[in-house]
Amino acid sequence: MPLYLFFVWFELIALLIVLINHHRIKNTYLWWFIPLLLLTNIIEWGSYFHIFTLHKSNNWIYNVFTLIEFLFYSWLYYSIIPDKGSKRIIKLLATILFFTTLANQLFLQGFWHFHSYTFMLGCIVMVSYVFLFFRQMIQHVDDESLLRQPYFWVSIGVLFFYVGQFFYFAFFQYFLIKNDFGSSLPVFHFFNNLLNILLYTCLSISFFCKPGSATT
Repeated sequence: MPLYLFFVWFELIALLIVLINHHRIKNTYLWWFIPLLLLTNIIEWGSYFHIFTLHKSNNWIYNVFTLIEFLFYSWLYYSIIPDKGSKRIIKLLATILFFTTLANQLFLQGFWHFHSYTFMLGCIVMVSYVFLFFRQMIQHVDDESLLRQPYFWVSIGVLFFYVGQFFYFAFFQYFLIKNDFGSSLPVFHFFNNLLNILLYTCLSISFFCKPGSATT
């Protein structure tokens, strides 16, 4: 397997960890990471073996998957943040992101090219969710350590991943337009590996934490 795909092993490890802990997280929102991580691994490993390659590219499957991922995190943060004002913001941002992504894939960048513009918009939206979550946590601080709260680790992973992905695709898109990657491509692969490893490591940690009171 190419080195730039090293992160897929961390996705697989995260899936195995959540499956091992499925009894502990049953009836909590964490349980829904099982289908998400299962879908993630199917797409990543399927892409590696060229199962999803159409028109000499697998961009289309990532267009579908990233939209699903955005909607998943929209639902998750809508569910775990009790503040009604924050819920309205999340609903509004999720609606805007959904329709702009569809419009981009239908009329701008197209379905067969990766929707980098709306993906960067999605990165901003995901970071906004994390901000709303941390604001809620600060307003309701209790004696329990943040390091023991699963959604703290989920949010740390989401924060670093999507902030990094925003800058990753901003520069990647620039070099793509210029058609001038040269020796910088290994740097992009390393950066992408690092971001994915951070995300799935944080998710793995969250599955070992006490589930807490948030239930489905």
